[in-house]
Amino acid sequence: MDNTLLIFLLLSLTLITSITQIILFLFLTGKKSSKTSEADKPLEEKSAKILHDAIQKANKILVNAELKGIEYISRQKLESEKLFGSYKEQMEGVEGKLLERFSQSMLKMEKAFTEYMSQLEIKLHDEELKNQAVFHDKVTAMINNSQSALANFIVEINSKIKKQIDDELSNVKAEIEKYKQRRIDVINQNIVDILEKTLEETLGKKLSLDEHSEIILQALEQAKTEQGIT
Repeated sequence: MDNTLLIFLLLSLTLITSITQIILFLFLTGKKSSKTSEADKPLEEKSAKILHDAIQKANKILVNAELKGIEYISRQKLESEKLFGSYKEQMEGVEGKLLERFSQSMLKMEKAFTEYMSQLEIKLHDEELKNQAVFHDKVTAMINNSQSALANFIVEINSKIKKQIDDELSNVKAEIEKYKQRRIDVINQNIVDILEKTLEETLGKKLSLDEHSEIILQALEQAKTEQGIT
């Protein structure tokens, strides 16, 4: 904005100086072409001097303005360079600080990540131990349950087998008793006839009823003893 204003002022002064010089040129040209009286000469000379002084002042102003403009531009350029240098230094400083902060942030992130991984590893190890303990407890419980179930099953099987054996023994004893009873019945049915024939052939006579009964009872007891019947 300041450079634009300065250029505008320089152009304005240049234009004013040019117009003044044109007016002076026209004045001098008109002076040469027209004849003036002696009375008007001092006025014309004074006017010419005023124009001449004005042109000189305008030239001086223009020169000073140009010098000021050059000085201003040089100063602006120098200040711009200084500002750019300062800006560059500031940017380098900011860049350095940003890099330093970035490095610090990366170190913090790396440290935090390392700590997180360590904690995660510890947690995983603890979880693994807990899972192993839970698995061990479950396996132990399953083994105990299996052993208990197996023991109950064995007891139940033994009970069933014992019952079956007892039932079979009872059946066998019952069959034996039936067999013995049948043998006794057969002996009881045939022993009287057998004894009568045997005694008659041996003694050659028939026995009385009492003798006959006594001999039959003795023979029956002996037969039972020989057959193992109680």
